Amino acid sequence: MKYLKKSIHLIERGIDGVRDHVWKLKVGSENCKIMIYHGYQVENYLCCSGRLIKEKEIKEAQESDDFVTNAVRMFQLLNTREIKFQNVTLKVGTEQFDQVTDEEGYFNFKVELEDSSEANDLWRKVELSVKFNDGEAVEQGWVQLKQPTAQFGVISDIDDTIMQSDVPNIVQLIKNTFGKNAKTRLAFPGVTELYQAFVNGQSDRPTNPIFYLSNGPWNFFEFLNHFMEINEIPRGTFMLRDYGIDHHKFLKDDQHKVESIRTILNDFQDLPFILIGDSGEHDAQYYQSIVEGFKGRIKAVYIRDVTDDEKDKIVRDIASEVTHSGVPMYLVSNSFEIAEHAAGKGWIKT
Repeated sequence: MKYLKKSIHLIERGIDGVRDHVWKLKVGSENCKIMIYHGYQVENYLCCSGRLIKEKEIKEAQESDDFVTNAVRMFQLLNTREIKFQNVTLKVGTEQFDQVTDEEGYFNFKVELEDSSEANDLWRKVELSVKFNDGEAVEQGWVQLKQPTAQFGVISDIDDTIMQSDVPNIVQLIKNTFGKNAKTRLAFPGVTELYQAFVNGQSDRPTNPIFYLSNGPWNFFEFLNHFMEINEIPRGTFMLRDYGIDHHKFLKDDQHKVESIRTILNDFQDLPFILIGDSGEHDAQYYQSIVEGFKGRIKAVYIRDVTDDEKDKIVRDIASEVTHSGVPMYLVSNSFEIAEHAAGKGWIKT
């Protein structure tokens, strides 16, 4: 299997090389799209990632769109043409940083700022630019800041935790993923109010950082961000995946969620977190390993019940072990049960 992965990767690079030789002559400021994924900042440390791709016209989602229209749009999001080995400039206030995109067009700035004077706001704007022979492409993005008044952070899964996806049912999952769009996908009842309450905590304004976790590809970032905006779910930093066929990331990486949470907890070292997931995948197991590896950092774990009794028993057994270790872990039926428990602990306002 290892040699198969490497062989496929080499073939992909060869095909890309031929296409790029032709296509690179056409790239410029007019057809370069700078995708900026919501980053975060802790004191002077700032992390901001994204991707350069060729701009393409994708039809805006409508509630009346049929299955074919939605499926075509999703495949357009998956079928991107990256702009590789291109210099990108990040501007944060008066400071400037440069980086070259990798072979799949990604950039990932991890920088130390000299000035963090805007750290009193939960979000700050950053600017990214790319210079071409015909001009400059410029885009603004958002970075989430750790507030001095933050009481805790939230890390939440997306599919079947926030958005109704029915991951255990492969047929229904395909219908939801490719047959619907950001305007027709459904959020679970009460999610908007719950997550707004978590971000505010005991404050009257947003103060707690929130992260959205998924095994889905970065290609779906715009779709997911649009879904969140439509449903008025608080803006947060996404932790998605690169689904390239590089032999280091071939197919599904079961450790993506765990590694992403570890990164967040290590960067936000003095902040406790609440973890929210569902029983449809392996969130309970992932979160258990986090609780064990980061003693005293997790306030509570909530698992939304979306499976049958057999799977529920496995989750309940894990929840019992985690709770016995000192961290409450609950298998819940809805958002209101989470809100009731969190309010009872004084973490959110009722």
